[in-house]
Amino acid sequence: MTSSTDPTALTVGHAIAAFVLGIAGGVLSNFLIQTWNTWSDRRKFSRLGASVVDSLLAQVDLGIGMLTRIADGEAPGGLMPHSSWYGMETIPNDVLLRIIATDRGDTTRGPGAPLRPRDIRIHCNNYFVNVCGNMNNLLDGWYNPNSSARGSAKTLATQYEADARQVECMLRTARSLLERNGEKLWCPE
Repeated sequence: MTSSTDPTALTVGHAIAAFVLGIAGGVLSNFLIQTWNTWSDRRKFSRLGASVVDSLLAQVDLGIGMLTRIADGEAPGGLMPHSSWYGMETIPNDVLLRIIATDRGDTTRGPGAPLRPRDIRIHCNNYFVNVCGNMNNLLDGWYNPNSSARGSAKTLATQYEADARQVECMLRTARSLLERNGEKLWCPE
């Protein structure tokens, strides 16, 4: 029989306190582990997004160079590059969510307003499908002397070059946002 003055005696109150503290510790540990895993996933998708945007940016840069040569009347040297774009799935949903979460830019719209990185799928699709597609159709007839493709290509190249530069700027902004987010150790967006 134990007496009430025995220091090793465990009372019901102590048992309940130990149980509650154990549960609280488990809940807190679970929360911290889940938070860390979420942050880790966000960093991974930010890094993945930066590399996807980098490959798109390389092709847009080549396309701008071609559009500049075409607008100057020089031979394009080939068709507009567009192989990095294979539809809206080129930019995965998780990467798009990281772009949207980090894009805190100006939300005003209008002529001349910079393109928002959150609209990256729309603008890349317009560039790779419409601009590259239209220019490649015209470039097919570039060397045909009976074709009016050369004059049309020069006119369109001038218009498309400004659009392509906006897409390039948007891609650089998106890459910068994703790279910064991928480097954050605590609380990546």
